[in-house]
Amino acid sequence: MQPNPSYAVIFKAFTTDKFVERQFARLSQAAGDGDVYLMLDETDGPAGHTDYDKVIRYTDADLLRRGFSPLTYGALFWYNADYPLYYFQLLHPEYDVVVMVEYDAVVHADIGAMVRDFHDSRLDFIAQPIEKSVDEYWWTGSMTRFYERAQVRPFLICFAVFSARAIQHLASCRLAQGKEDVAIAQWPVGECFVGTELSVRQFRIRHLSDAGRLTRYDWWPPVHECELVDRKQDMVLHPVLNGRRYINSLFKNGYVTGWVTIWRMNLIFLVTRGWLRGLRDRLRRR
Repeated sequence: MQPNPSYAVIFKAFTTDKFVERQFARLSQAAGDGDVYLMLDETDGPAGHTDYDKVIRYTDADLLRRGFSPLTYGALFWYNADYPLYYFQLLHPEYDVVVMVEYDAVVHADIGAMVRDFHDSRLDFIAQPIEKSVDEYWWTGSMTRFYERAQVRPFLICFAVFSARAIQHLASCRLAQGKEDVAIAQWPVGECFVGTELSVRQFRIRHLSDAGRLTRYDWWPPVHECELVDRKQDMVLHPVLNGRRYINSLFKNGYVTGWVTIWRMNLIFLVTRGWLRGLRDRLRRR
């Protein structure tokens, strides 16, 4: 067994409102002995006050002046969701392992135990594959300038574990690719670049689902914060939202899809609580 690794847990957010504070508190409880950092994207303005001491405030400019490509669809750190990871390592190269977590993910796993197993197993990357074929995946076209279609490996990186050497390699690759003459449509999206590049270079990868249950872990539909009390067996949940963010996410694919999803989730809730079974039994007794 190797000595315990030094590890950091970075929580990426763009504001410090009450919901984000609760999410950060949940993550801090799960983080074990690791150093937890609050990374605040202030590209669109100040993220707000916090009394927490380990805070990194950054903007697009911090990455661009270090040579990272400005190519993106939408916000730079949405499309290039891996960029903050490289910025963190530039500031804190002392960690053996870095766990990256989005503000809308909830972790019920023991992160410390996960990191120790990750390090002892000499892994480089833990994340969950996106279960879509290359033909169905939205961003396959962004990958084909640098990779063969058969090599494309998209992963959800809203919760992901990285070795220091994996981060160093990915950052170097991003910088090298950015020096080429690349159109926006050919610039690899972050969630697919990470898994594809590490797979191609034969880094050691493990799927997140190998470590525990993932029943609500995708990009959509959202989990409401009030559902957390009934989902403690889920190792990681995403996206977890509340209020206006939850409503906006629910209807992002249209009103019909949003209402169908609401009815489906309500039906699942009634079934899991045994309400429909109880109603059926009562009707039979009449």
